[in-house]
Amino acid sequence: MTDDREALGVYSFQWPGMVKCSPGAMTSPFKPPMHPNPITQRRFRRSVWLEIYLPLVAGSLVLAGVAAGIVLAARGGTISAWADVSLILLILPGLVLGAILAAIAGGLAYGVGWLIGKAPPYFNIAQDFVERLAKGVRRGSDVAVAPVLGANATLAALKSLFRRETR
Repeated sequence: MTDDREALGVYSFQWPGMVKCSPGAMTSPFKPPMHPNPITQRRFRRSVWLEIYLPLVAGSLVLAGVAAGIVLAARGGTISAWADVSLILLILPGLVLGAILAAIAGGLAYGVGWLIGKAPPYFNIAQDFVERLAKGVRRGSDVAVAPVLGANATLAALKSLFRRETR
C-alpha cells in the first residue's frame, strides 16, 4: 500500500528507524506529574543559585571593588591618576561594544550549530524539490526545442543525401 503523500508527489524525510505516523499522532502518551518532586526541586534551585546567581553577584562585587579602587587611587589628585581614570572611562565604551559583538557572534555560532542539527531533513526535501523542478525544466525545454531540432535534422539529412547524389 502506498502512502497518500507519495502518490500526491509530497515527500517527507524520515530518519532510519523512525516510525511513520500521522501528524495528529505526535502527542506524548506520558502526562507530566501533578506535583513536582521536592528533592529534585531543591537540587534544581541550588544548581540555579550556584550556576547563575553566585557568579552574577561575585562579578558585580569584583566590578564594584575595581571601581572603588580606581576612585581611591585617584583621590590623591595627581594628574597621572586622573589621566588613568579618564583613559579607563574612554576604553569602557569600546569594551561594551566588543562584549555586545562577542555575544552576537556567540549567538550566531549557537544558531548555526542548532540549525545544522535541525536542517538535514529540510535540505533533503529542498533537494528533492529542486531535482523534480530540474527534471520538469529539462523535459519542458526538450519539448520546446524538439520541433526545431527535428526540422534541422531533416534538413541536414536531405542535404547529405543530395550531396551524395551529386558527387
